[in-house]
Amino acid sequence: MNPGRDGEPRALPAWRVLWALMRYRPGTYAAMIGLRILIFAAVPQATAGSTRTLFHALSGDAAVALGPYALSVVLVAVWLARAGAVFVDITLGIQMDFYAGALLRSN
Repeated sequence: MNPGRDGEPRALPAWRVLWALMRYRPGTYAAMIGLRILIFAAVPQATAGSTRTLFHALSGDAAVALGPYALSVVLVAVWLARAGAVFVDITLGIQMDFYAGALLRSN
């Protein structure tokens, strides 16, 4: 780092730090982004679709031949998959914190 006018080292901009972190562990970073998309975008859509299909089955206007119990199992399976993805995301988030700390300390 180049020193500033007062002799203190200048801080790196945030985008450079994030870019360095992405280059340092690209696989972990990509997995974490993929899990966040799954947790916050795909699972809510799957839950909404399953719930809509369940209520259509209960009202007798079902487009699928599954019964309410099978659709309830699908809904529970979606939420269990989300819970597993959240646990993996937490683990990756903690690893990324340690990687970022190590990267910032060594550079």
